[in-house]
Amino acid sequence: MRRNSIFIFTFYIAILCIPHYATAQAYSAPAGEGWREEGVASWYGAEFDGRPTASGEIFNSALFTAAHPTLPFGTFLKVTNKYNNRWVTVKVNDRGPFVASRIIDVSKAAADHLGMIAAGIVPVIIETLPGSYASPPKPAPVAPPPPPPPPYTPPAISQAPAAMPEPTQVYTPPPPPAYAPPPPPSAAAPEPVAPEYTYVPYMPITVYPPFYSQPPQPVQSPYPAITAFPPSPMTPLFESLPPPQTLPSLETAPPSSSGFKLIPAISPAPDKKYKLQVGSYKVPRNAVETFGKLKEAGLNPAYEQNGEFYRVVLAGIRGIEVQSVADKLEEAGFREAIIREDN
Repeated sequence: MRRNSIFIFTFYIAILCIPHYATAQAYSAPAGEGWREEGVASWYGAEFDGRPTASGEIFNSALFTAAHPTLPFGTFLKVTNKYNNRWVTVKVNDRGPFVASRIIDVSKAAADHLGMIAAGIVPVIIETLPGSYASPPKPAPVAPPPPPPPPYTPPAISQAPAAMPEPTQVYTPPPPPAYAPPPPPSAAAPEPVAPEYTYVPYMPITVYPPFYSQPPQPVQSPYPAITAFPPSPMTPLFESLPPPQTLPSLETAPPSSSGFKLIPAISPAPDKKYKLQVGSYKVPRNAVETFGKLKEAGLNPAYEQNGEFYRVVLAGIRGIEVQSVADKLEEAGFREAIIREDN
């Protein structure tokens, strides 16, 4: 009985060790050797710019980065769009997406390169690149400490003291030369001579008044004098204009008719095909939401890109079906649509 107990105990220990060994082998396999996964990808853009990611890096939607639930930070992945076979290389620096049906969340720059901005979510294949597994860097080698200096040995007392050095003679510049004062003036030098002045007597000046032959006469103008006319009666300008029209106020304006509107309001011809533009959006996610509502209403929508705007349209509608499509749009919560002929 004791031997059976020992055998059963050993058997249970062996069974418990087997799963741990298999799990360790699967986890320790490097991510760059043939790792592959298929699923749905989404993207996130400029609304998260400037925020720190799970790895500590600052998110920038213009860089080729991605968020993955489990792969190590710094792993480089090849993401391929299964709809158009376009692929891009991204770096894992964040955790996500936290939706059960999605396996990766790429930045806006990578989504634009994959052609998934308008769709929002697409099926993809992600593969790790060889040598892209982000292992921690090895620590730098530490240099050995320098050897300690040898101990100081004092000189022996028997040594004779060194001879004192001879004093060095310091150069002293010679004193500046003494300058002699200027000699006194000679007694034979000529004395200065004062200038001579000439006296001129004063002569008065006589001033005479102006002389006129006859007094000045006033000058007559050759033009006749201007007589001021009395003002004539004139009709004021505001009396000649028509009376102002009284515009109806917003309170007195007739209420708008209810129901779905087609812009412009035309009567579709039965033998022609038309295209209905349900909405035009600058934010791609708004276009994706409208696309989903039209799908739920039983319609077949499509995308059209016009510059930076994304249109959601219903194309190829015959003239006899326009009214029924308008009724479905009204039931889905839409109030108007732009109609034009479809080529």
